[in-house]
Amino acid sequence: MFMCFSGVFLRKLLIFIITVCVLAGLTGCGHIQPSPKTQIDELKADNIVKDGLTGRRSGDDDDEGTGKSADRTEVEFAALMQKKYDRFAEKWEDYGIVDVELLVELFLYSQSKIYNRGAVGPEDIKKYYNELKSLSKNIQFVDSNKNIVKKAKTALYKNGHVESYNKQKDSVLDYFLHSSIQCSSGSRIVMLISMLSQWNRFNNQYNNRADFMKYCKDNVFVYRKGHVQPGWLHRHINIDDVIVVESTENNNAELNLGTFEEMTKKRMSVRVCRADYVLMTHLAQYFNDRIRIRIWKKEAVLFENKIVHTAVQSSIGNDMFGFGYTNVPEGDLEIKSAGRVQSDNPSFLPVKEYEGEPIIKRKKKRGIISAEEFERKILRIPLSSGEKRKCLSLLSSYLRYVNENHIQHLSYLNKEVIEQMGRFGFDFSYVLNNDRRIEYVCGMFSIFGQSATKKEEKTTGNSSISWDKLYDLMAVDADDYRSSLGW
Repeated sequence: MFMCFSGVFLRKLLIFIITVCVLAGLTGCGHIQPSPKTQIDELKADNIVKDGLTGRRSGDDDDEGTGKSADRTEVEFAALMQKKYDRFAEKWEDYGIVDVELLVELFLYSQSKIYNRGAVGPEDIKKYYNELKSLSKNIQFVDSNKNIVKKAKTALYKNGHVESYNKQKDSVLDYFLHSSIQCSSGSRIVMLISMLSQWNRFNNQYNNRADFMKYCKDNVFVYRKGHVQPGWLHRHINIDDVIVVESTENNNAELNLGTFEEMTKKRMSVRVCRADYVLMTHLAQYFNDRIRIRIWKKEAVLFENKIVHTAVQSSIGNDMFGFGYTNVPEGDLEIKSAGRVQSDNPSFLPVKEYEGEPIIKRKKKRGIISAEEFERKILRIPLSSGEKRKCLSLLSSYLRYVNENHIQHLSYLNKEVIEQMGRFGFDFSYVLNNDRRIEYVCGMFSIFGQSATKKEEKTTGNSSISWDKLYDLMAVDADDYRSSLGW
């Protein structure tokens, strides 16, 4: 019995030993192998070293120069900025506060994504933000006056590096990269500096958000025909005077445009907008936030009178609140004479202080190409009837697409705008394949805009027309003209 039991025990022991050996051989002589996830983590720990400037890691090869790592970094940065935009919007909705530091950072980022005159990366945005903040610290804030905008302009010219005026330099980034501005980019830079100054004082001295917003809501952009100026509302009793400065002139002059009632009596074509909501609306437009576009755009407009949408490309640039047309010479101009180049537009006339009151020096008008000459030029562009019909069809579709999707309305159309429409889901590739098609579409946009405005004024006696209605009328004109070309 004992021998039988010993035999069974030995056989079981032998089987156990053999099994252990086999398993040990399969698993590397008894050492416990890490899981696949553990192995990957260890490899990353060994091979990945962060680069503090670019965020690249030495373990991330560029796939033989394809740039996929850089693409990932750009995507991550875009996602970060989207989160910051969401946080900015939530602060506004929850507390009614405009976080100016976030606003400036996001605005610089949005400008960098549509900029086509140089590469701008995350580190550049940080550098430009710091430069604006540094300029804002040169402003002495005094309770007894509200002309912080004027002081911001002084700080820009005294401590900044504005060197020239160029009507094509319509992005704030042109100031940083080329030391050049025009009315739109100059006005925005002045306003960003002004708002940062107010925000700095709010953080240092105010405990109540309402105190900051009291100052912030008085910052305005004043749009006139083909022009925009930064300014502020000067309140006395229950009336506001609108005061502006010229961002493209190196002087200390300011111009009082009067009250809204006085502007109406003077039959002045003008649109006065809250500066913070103007910048916020452009942010919402970039981040394709259609709901807030409509809300902020409506909140932005404080007053408007006799707005004429000529739909011709103006010197204002990519600004949904601008209107009208001015003829400004091409190329770089000396900044000291930039305000005098457009002598037929009152808002471009040089302002001087005389016995404490600003006066306007008037000069003889310069020649501008007539609407008839412009129309003849566009209609003579050498394209086949088929090409013109296709271009007109796309133009009509574009006009309706903008209305239906609440995309930013513009008073002009150019190659840059056409290229950007792809980001909003509209295919303009047929037009972009040929420079003559681009010129034709942009020119016809202008012609239809002028004709629609004239028809509305003739029908209703009112030259003011909403953007949606203007674009609808232009689309109908485009369809009618396309039909007249035959098939």
